Amino acid sequence: QPFIFEGDDGSAVIGSGGTTFAPTKNKTLLLKEGKLVAMAGGQGLVIETAHGSVKIPSTGATIVQQSSSGVVRVANLSGGRTNMAITKDGQTKLVAADPGEEIVVADSSLGEEELIPVDGVDREPITGAVAVAGTRIQKNRFDRAMMAGREQLLTCNTGCFTIMMRKKFDDVKQEMTNPRPAISQKPDVRVKARALAPAATAPGAGEVASRRLDVSGLTPIGFMQPAMSAAGSPSGLFTLGTRAVTVKHNGRARLSLEAQGTVNLKSGSVLIHAAEPTTVKAGDYRVFVEAGTIAVVSRTADVLTVRNLYEGSAHSVHFIVGGKSVTVAAGQEALVSAQHEALTRALKSEPVGRRNMRNFDMPGGHSMTRGEVSLVSLFVNDEVIKRLMASGNERDKAIAGRLLKMAAVLNQVTAGRGAYSPVAPQ
Repeated sequence: QPFIFEGDDGSAVIGSGGTTFAPTKNKTLLLKEGKLVAMAGGQGLVIETAHGSVKIPSTGATIVQQSSSGVVRVANLSGGRTNMAITKDGQTKLVAADPGEEIVVADSSLGEEELIPVDGVDREPITGAVAVAGTRIQKNRFDRAMMAGREQLLTCNTGCFTIMMRKKFDDVKQEMTNPRPAISQKPDVRVKARALAPAATAPGAGEVASRRLDVSGLTPIGFMQPAMSAAGSPSGLFTLGTRAVTVKHNGRARLSLEAQGTVNLKSGSVLIHAAEPTTVKAGDYRVFVEAGTIAVVSRTADVLTVRNLYEGSAHSVHFIVGGKSVTVAAGQEALVSAQHEALTRALKSEPVGRRNMRNFDMPGGHSMTRGEVSLVSLFVNDEVIKRLMASGNERDKAIAGRLLKMAAVLNQVTAGRGAYSPVAPQ
């Protein structure tokens, strides 16, 4: 459960369950592990982390998070500029974050998966990664309105807050939900003009003056389904990650990370990028993805679909059906269901190119269809892959590059097997 700490100078700290910290002298907190939302009082606040000290200015609000692997995230929510003095082996670098900016600090030996955020908030890099004596530093800009709606510590029940603390909390969220245009949206000159226009009337006595955008023509992005841009490029790719696996989806998949290397997929479609051997639980089925492999696993009420997009060695994707193991090689797909008619409907429901499709009766009354699938057709028809290909994130680009290379290799090696064609609906 979250915990709350209030200082005598008006400072307030909200922490997630399992967070370990200790107060020291001069308004300083030592964060050992976990996540804090720190709202500084009149004297400011300093939080010590494994990579250096974070100084939050008077009346500022900042999220400070330190993972068990030593990754530190500092996200400035509102107020003035937050500074972080990063010290390693006698070297010190001062990095500043304005409201809506995030500092990520990690040991340079950690893999990229450790740095991937899992909160579903839009981010874009501000500068490239730099290093201080073996420490990697990255700055991002994040969507404050989206952060206000998705960060659990900002949506907690405030019934146990004091009046002053509740006001501080509400002021922070109000400022966050009225920022500049969201990262995932292009600036609108009309919105900018409204934001710069002077208020028509001064606030009355007892009222709190605030500057708000005229939101009458806007749609809250926190409740929008991922949309297509004007150019037809998809947006809205969500990421969950651990050291073992990175999972990407379009926001409509229902899943959870049960343990290191175990994903429980309840419904929807996910792209699995396995850094270590990974198991995907999908109802009665278990899908096993070896390290270095990229696969797409989709589950509906009737059908499980497994597609191997990239592998570094043979037999890198397989699943268990009725006690029998089924291997899915790169460029192949397998659909399995307890109802044969459901497989036919699934094959006809998407315009994906296929060839050499075969049907099998599996133990336990299951039916399976397996064959080759065109990766190129998946790039333009599978929603998750399509969003990955259009992403501007450097890690997404790296994954997309691997998929493009595998598609080119398969095209050369298997060209003699004939053309791909979709299963035509009747």
